[in-house]
Amino acid sequence: MKNIEKNQLGKYRYYFKYRGKNYKGSWCNSLALAREQLFEAQAKVRKDGFIDNKQITFRQVHDWFMERHTGQIEGSTHKKELDDLKNHVLPKFGDYPIASITVDYCQSVYDEWALELVGHKKIRGYASRVFKEAMRRDIISRDPFDLVQQPLRYKKPSPKDFLEKDELIEFNSVAHETLPLKKYLIVRVLEKTGARRGEVVGLRWSSIDFKHNTITIDKSVKTGVGNKLYLGKTKNDSSCRTVEVDTETIELLAKWKQQQALRIRTSNLRVKRDSEQMIFENAYNSLMYPQKVYNVVKEVLNKTTITKDIGPHSFRHTWSTLAINGGMDISKVSAQLGHASSRTTLDNYTHLTEESRSKTMKEFEAITGNW
Repeated sequence: MKNIEKNQLGKYRYYFKYRGKNYKGSWCNSLALAREQLFEAQAKVRKDGFIDNKQITFRQVHDWFMERHTGQIEGSTHKKELDDLKNHVLPKFGDYPIASITVDYCQSVYDEWALELVGHKKIRGYASRVFKEAMRRDIISRDPFDLVQQPLRYKKPSPKDFLEKDELIEFNSVAHETLPLKKYLIVRVLEKTGARRGEVVGLRWSSIDFKHNTITIDKSVKTGVGNKLYLGKTKNDSSCRTVEVDTETIELLAKWKQQQALRIRTSNLRVKRDSEQMIFENAYNSLMYPQKVYNVVKEVLNKTTITKDIGPHSFRHTWSTLAINGGMDISKVSAQLGHASSRTTLDNYTHLTEESRSKTMKEFEAITGNW
């Protein structure tokens, strides 16, 4: 129908041009509703020459913002933002005229988010950007979230579990005894590199330097809109790094490369060149869901005596803990983890560096005595 458009999700909205100015409605589920909104908006514009800003809802501004915003950020980040907006922001603000939303109401919403959600600051930022879009369009004069204060009480991130040395030895022993080579290598690469799970399943054979025993981490498997997998960049530029691994890991990888090629050919699939062939592929020789790494870890964990609720990221904390407690320079730990700076590492592992300093001081005092 003229002046009605439909998006890929099957939603409708009106659009029209009047005296050189473009007007668009917010997406809705019904063609009939979009047509009704079109007639109302056209009548309003012809009568008054404008659409009253006081009637524009937060949801409408949100839709306008997302229309401009989509495509400017990476798919996985965009999906996370869409989910947070849908689950937390739009239920609180969506149907209110955006010009009527007060600072007090925003403060009460933020206080609620802070008590319930660890990522409350990020969600506040998403809401704030919609208000900023309304400011850009001269619908409102200020962003109420600019005046919202930090809550006195908020939900803190849960402690980061990691494995002690004896627990890591037990976990690796069980993994080695019970897992097929491919799954065992997933666990081993997690343990030896401190990589994120998306980075592990994002490794290709060109990532491995068999001569110099190194692994280059420069890609990550991510989930975009519609739960579609894609091979994207690492978390940030500093996350691109090359790390050294032990000879046994390299030898096991070489063994798996041969087994994988045979499996792929047996399945009547094509073995790709090293720059395209994933080390940890799915049954169709394509990208593996990062969630599968979590499943492998749980499979091993259930066969151990370890009572901690650990996941793939726990091995990142484990690597860092053992390295720092072992006296490794913090800049080297930062480089291995792909942190933007040593400051990030220090912020995440302050308790460990303090313990290390205390241990060093006690050792120094034991040596120097009563000098």
